Amino acid sequence: MAVTFSGEGLITSVSPEIEEITGYTARELADHSITEILGDASVFRLPDMMNTCRECGTWSGEIQHLHRSGLSVPAYGVLSLLTSAGEGLASFLLISAFSGSGSEPMKHAHIREIGARLREFAHQLNNPLAVILGFTQLIMTSPQCTGAIQSDMEKLYSETRRLVELVQRLHKYGLGLQEGARDEDVARAG
Repeated sequence: MAVTFSGEGLITSVSPEIEEITGYTARELADHSITEILGDASVFRLPDMMNTCRECGTWSGEIQHLHRSGLSVPAYGVLSLLTSAGEGLASFLLISAFSGSGSEPMKHAHIREIGARLREFAHQLNNPLAVILGFTQLIMTSPQCTGAIQSDMEKLYSETRRLVELVQRLHKYGLGLQEGARDEDVARAG
C-alpha cells in the first residue's frame, strides 16, 4: 500500500488497495489526516518518523495501520521524503507491506516488495519529469524567452532537476532494499 501526505499530515493520494487494508475508500481519505489510518503507537511516533525523513531522506520500521473497524494491522513501512521546501511544504511517501507473520524471511520479502514499489514509483515519475525538463529547455532557447519568463523558466528547470535527483535517490534506495533483503536471505540459507 502506498500513501502520500503533506508535511501537515494531510493525505494527498493513496494506492488502490487502501480500502482492503483500512476499510476507507480513496475518496474518503483525501485531505484527511494520515493519523486516521495509523494505529496509536505509529501515530505517536509519526513526528519522529517525519523528522528522521527530513534529516536523512528515509525512515523504515514496524508500523501499525488502523482499519476503520478499529482493528490494528501490523506492517513494515518505509517513509520517504518527496519534497523538502520548508516545514509546511514537505511531502512524504509511505509504502507499507503487510504479513500475518513476523518471521524474518517474510519481513525480507516485504522489504523486497517495498523496494520494488519504490523503484516502480520512481520509474513512473521519470517520464513526466523528462518532458518538463525538455519543454523548459526548449522554451529557454526561444528568442522570445526574456526577462521574468526567462527567470521563471530557469527556476522551473532548477526545481525539476532537484526532483529528478530525488527520484534517482528513491530508485537507488529501493534497489538497495531489494538487494539487501535478497543478500540476507541468501546468507541465511547458506
